[in-house]
Amino acid sequence: AAEGEETDPEDQGPFVRVLMSDLTNRLSGCFEGPKEAQTVMTQLLRAVKRLVAASPEHRIIFEKETEAVEVIEDFLQTMVVVAERTDSVIQEALTILITMLSLSNKNIGLRCLIQLKDLLLSSAKYGDVGVPLLLDLVVPQILDPAKPVEERDLLVEALYQIEHPNVTAGLEPVVTFLCDILKSDVLETSDSVMGLLGSAARDESLCVILRKEKIMSVIADILKEATRQQAVAAGKGKEKSAGKKGPEISEEVLERLALRFTHSLDIVAGMARNDVLAAEQYVKKNIHIELLSKMNSLLMDAEALRKETTWLTIGEIITCVSALCNDPKALQQAMEKKFLDQLVVILQQDGLPCSVIAASYRSLSLILRFSVPDDPTLGIDNELDLSQAAKAKKKRAAIRAAAEADDSNEDWMQVRLQINEVLGGVVPLLPYLGGTLYNKLCRKQLGSIVPLYLLTDPNVSEVLASVVDLISFYGERAKEYEVMEELDDDVDEDSVPEQDRVFKTYVLDANAAEICSQLDDADRDNLLFALLEVQNDDVKLGAVETLKTVPLSNFDTAEVQKLIKLIADVDDPSAGRTEEVLTGLFAILTKFAGLPPTHRQSIEFRKKFSRLNTDKS
Repeated sequence: AAEGEETDPEDQGPFVRVLMSDLTNRLSGCFEGPKEAQTVMTQLLRAVKRLVAASPEHRIIFEKETEAVEVIEDFLQTMVVVAERTDSVIQEALTILITMLSLSNKNIGLRCLIQLKDLLLSSAKYGDVGVPLLLDLVVPQILDPAKPVEERDLLVEALYQIEHPNVTAGLEPVVTFLCDILKSDVLETSDSVMGLLGSAARDESLCVILRKEKIMSVIADILKEATRQQAVAAGKGKEKSAGKKGPEISEEVLERLALRFTHSLDIVAGMARNDVLAAEQYVKKNIHIELLSKMNSLLMDAEALRKETTWLTIGEIITCVSALCNDPKALQQAMEKKFLDQLVVILQQDGLPCSVIAASYRSLSLILRFSVPDDPTLGIDNELDLSQAAKAKKKRAAIRAAAEADDSNEDWMQVRLQINEVLGGVVPLLPYLGGTLYNKLCRKQLGSIVPLYLLTDPNVSEVLASVVDLISFYGERAKEYEVMEELDDDVDEDSVPEQDRVFKTYVLDANAAEICSQLDDADRDNLLFALLEVQNDDVKLGAVETLKTVPLSNFDTAEVQKLIKLIADVDDPSAGRTEEVLTGLFAILTKFAGLPPTHRQSIEFRKKFSRLNTDKS
């Protein structure tokens, strides 16, 4: 043993003997009291460190003729019981599990990862202690050049699998190292390294590192090669179906190709969302065009479309293309390549996976927001030769002109009408927000119907969030402008009190206003209120943002009362993102308070909901 390294009398030469069954037996001593538990944990950690320090082939962990799976399970379950009963040794218990993550023998590391993930994500009691420990213990080992590749990959896999925001934020020390691994052996880079790079791509600051490491070309090459090999495999499969002989491609190889393709898409999509410069480089390499071509091939392959995996791949492609299409040039090119037509075909299918539904609706939202005219008042504030009063008057004239214009033959409106037709006028999407379509999703994804307030599944939640985002677009476009009627030329505007001015409501997008009215008649607002009980923050905040876009004329007195009650019923504003939800609800009420004093709804709002008794002397 090296100087200073602990040895054990049972160790023989290079072999290190630490039986897992003995570790389990020692754990029983933890139940004698906190002090004894601390002593036992200290001893166990020393033993585990000896084991990890030895090379895999020199570890003696199991007695002959014992079932390794059962022994590992006994150890882990006993460790969990100890941690649950004795809070004072939680840190030591988590340290031992994290230290064992790199044990490749008999899949010990992978089983420890499953247990560790369950603990860290189950409660802040474990997560608050374990996540910093995980980064402190695992990152230096990943960077250690002496660490065996197989065991290093187990540690990388651990960081990838434990989906915690603090883990992603702590990846900066390893990102450059992972990029070096990727660039040094592109075709053989492990799935765990690719997966962790995908996690890093979701963080804005880490994306800058990824771009500076110039991995865009590498990822583009991986995507192209994976696509090529998948096409070859598909061709071999068709030859086999036709009775032709030829070399077969194993299921294992096909799964590996699919996983590399998925990880590459995650990296591209993450970087495209978080780094404009990286997105531009991917667009220059025509990644979006190649992906649309691949998706078109999949949609033309009737045999492939019978498989769930094909639809999952289509969903991943849509997500990636949409991320790249935040670049207007890319979206224009995608539209020219019939991206919208492909989405139309996809949404006509029954039984789609949640990921495909959500990705398709997100893409339609992107296209809708791209296909709108500019704000008619844009640039007026920059006209320095005009006074403030003149600018205000010019804005009012621009709003009136835009509201009266006939947009029916404009290209953007044709795109809108096509999407409206696909969505059936948008109202048919409302059953996703807790109605029949939501029930159908739950049965397919979860096996049973889950009440909204108990929903935790991220896939179903993402569908809800994507539908809410679509509804929000029509609210944004149906914005109501309270425009003052022009005064006589010889009247000074500033001399006329606001209560004596005449205002008229204008809407610039009649189509959106009509759809908003239909949504209002279909009880949109109460459905959105119900979503505020969903535990997913994206759904909850999406519902609030959509309520903020609802034209004030769509709110009745009962709904305003419900808004006020929602605010009043909040017990803990600091919980999760409740503060953001409250901010959104207050913003809606503020819009009512900001209406001109002569506006009908302004009068009703102040009369019914103001605490100020104006009758008091």
